[in-house]
Amino acid sequence: MHVLVLNIRQIPGPQPSRIYKNVVPEMPRIRERAGKTYTYVIPRLDGTVILGGIRDPDISNTKVDLEVDKDIARRVNKTLPEHFSADPADYDIVGHNVGIRPYRSTGMRIEKEVKEGQNIVHAYGITGGGYIFGFGVAREAAGLVDEFLFPAGKARL
Repeated sequence: MHVLVLNIRQIPGPQPSRIYKNVVPEMPRIRERAGKTYTYVIPRLDGTVILGGIRDPDISNTKVDLEVDKDIARRVNKTLPEHFSADPADYDIVGHNVGIRPYRSTGMRIEKEVKEGQNIVHAYGITGGGYIFGFGVAREAAGLVDEFLFPAGKARL
């Protein structure tokens, strides 16, 4: 994952006169396309916007790549040209995030096993879905730990 964090006040177009917490804006459209890369725009309450989207499972380099920034800006502009320039130089970039997301070609692994006498609970391979799936994965993993700790089941009083 590679993202640009922009100051929302630098984005062309109407600016909010006030910023309120817990406001859900109407999305006139959501676009989804299939392919190797994906693109997203996430406005944040602190006035910044995250532009992101690259998926390359064979790269483990965490250094910022300015060519990737340009590609993300170009793709965001292609999707929302009325709001975003294709040139990252047009924005006040306040940060970069480069994340390595563990993945498995066969999908998430959430299971328990006993190996060499050790009880092991596996919960990984979520890729970029950790934010979305995190609580469900944690609940499932906790249930598997409970199965190790309480093999006869928990007492219900």
